[in-house]
Order: sequence, then structure tokens, then C-alpha cells
Amino acid sequence: MIRSTVLLLLSSVILLCGVVLGQDITIRSSSTVVLVPTLVTDSGGKPVYGLHAEDFYLEDNGIEQKVTIDETLESQPISLVLAIEKSQDASAALEKIQRLGTLIDPVIGDGKGEVAVVTFDSESKLVQDFTPDTSKVDKILKGIKANGDGPAILDAMRFSAKLLAARPKNHRKVLLLISETRDHGSSSSVEDVIRQLEASNTLVYSSTFSPVVDSLWATPTSNTPNFLNLFKILVQEAKENVPKTLAEVSGGEFLPFKSERSFEDKMTEISNHVFNLYLLSYQPQNLQPGQHTLRVRLRFNSAANIYARQGYWAAQESQAQAPQTAADGVASR
Repeated sequence: MIRSTVLLLLSSVILLCGVVLGQDITIRSSSTVVLVPTLVTDSGGKPVYGLHAEDFYLEDNGIEQKVTIDETLESQPISLVLAIEKSQDASAALEKIQRLGTLIDPVIGDGKGEVAVVTFDSESKLVQDFTPDTSKVDKILKGIKANGDGPAILDAMRFSAKLLAARPKNHRKVLLLISETRDHGSSSSVEDVIRQLEASNTLVYSSTFSPVVDSLWATPTSNTPNFLNLFKILVQEAKENVPKTLAEVSGGEFLPFKSERSFEDKMTEISNHVFNLYLLSYQPQNLQPGQHTLRVRLRFNSAANIYARQGYWAAQESQAQAPQTAADGVASR
């Protein structure tokens, strides 16, 4: 079981296992272990504790798998990237997030974690490299000015995931994305970004705002993606809301703010969720090349909310470069 750690912030997300693969490699061999970070909450959004491996029902391409729970998640430090839109439409949002630096203190308060800041409009830029010092982040956030063209969100997410892929293998990788909902002219495709999130084992949390509007933040859509035709449906979903789609596909959460007043509450909510995951693992019974769809459920509590990866990509034997352990996964709630 995963014990509660109070008020620790932040894709895990993720929150993710510490295994880092090369940019486009996936998993292979009968000894491969697939890792599936999973958050379980009750109807009020509070984490559910005390579950055991036998409480989970996990299917890989429709075949039930025998799962175990890894209890090393709590001891792993977090590498966090804050990816923040700075286009000319983001001025109101930038005023709201200036306190974000102090809000992430809990995640690296003991000196084990680290945070980097990426800003983006049509291009992405690393403005603060990874540091355990959140006072540096405070200065960066207060100095961001709104200018530039509409945001290339997919490019920014891929850029951030590549940064996280280079961090130590024992670190959990988390991306916090703050942007509007629609992508403007990214060269990266949805599939490109999903693969990079897989390769870097990045968990995404996203929050969106309405361009130019000062007090309103975008509200989430109610439909849940059907992953039977994964990339086709994700591309369609992403046309409406890139941050929501990619957060869900990574196993993270989409938590839009309705007002500035709710900002700190949402950050605390993410803190609580990040450090109360179950890390499910299993050895696939049939590791066929191609996309694998995962489904995680509870055997005895159908009312619980589950946030977990729902897929990974398995390469041909000749393409794979990591023969032992991997955690590549396309994810969704």
C-alpha cells in the first residue's frame, strides 16, 4: 500500500517509475516488467488507502494480468518541469501563477527534488535549469512577460519530456503544464508527444485558461476517450483540448482553475495525489509488437475513481534497446 504523504506537490504526476528509456525505444523480452502508476480516489476526490495487489484487476489487450505493488515510490525524488505559456494572450494567467514557486516548495523541501521552468509561445525555451532552490523559480515566474505568437503546446510538451528523460533514473518525472487549450502550429504530432512521454516516463498535470479573459479558466469536457482506436481518437480529442488529452493519456490529471482563489487549493490537491499512488507492475503474458491497451479496475469498489496509464507501445525485437525492465505507457484515466 502507499502511505499518505501530506501536502507534497507534483507528470508524475507521475508518480512515475524511475526507469528511463531512450527517446523512441519501447519494451521487449519475456522478462519485461510493465509499471502502471495508479491513483484511486473516492467520490470526494480523496485518495483511497490500504489496497492490495489482489484488489486490482488489470487487463493488457483484454487479457487479465497478475499484478504486484511496488512500495518504493515514496522514497524516489521528483524531477518537475513547469511548462508555462507566455504568448500575448497569457498575461492574465501569468499574474495568477506568480506564487507557484512557493506552492511547489513541499515537493523539494528536503532537498531531494528539483524543478525546471520552460516558457513557450510558438517556440519553447528553458529559462531555469533543474534546481532544488525554489527561490530561483520565484524570480523567474515574476519576470515572465506575455509576448509572442499562439502557443505550440505539443512542441512544448515534447521539449519538456526530453528534459525529464535526461534526469537521474531513480527520479519520478512530472510535468505541470499551464496553457490555453488549443495548440497553434506545433510541428510535433500527438503520437510524437505520447511516445516521448512514454520514453521519459512522464506524468502530466495540466491546467488551462481562457486566452485574454482575466477571471475565467477553461472547464473540462465531460467525455472520456475510447482507446479502441487510440491515436485516431486522441488526435480528435486533442483538437479541442490538448492539455486535457495528454494529461489523461499520461495517467495524470486535468485540473482547470475557475478563479485565482482556487489556484492554491488545486495545487494542494495535486500534492496529495502525487504521493499517494499505487505502483502496479506485471510481466505481460503476450508482448506482441504494437500498441497495447491497458485497463485498470477495482474488483470490489466500482464507485472509485481510477487514474492510470491505459497503454504502452511494444516495438519489434530488433527495434528495442532495453531488454530488462520498462515502463513505457500511453495513459489515461
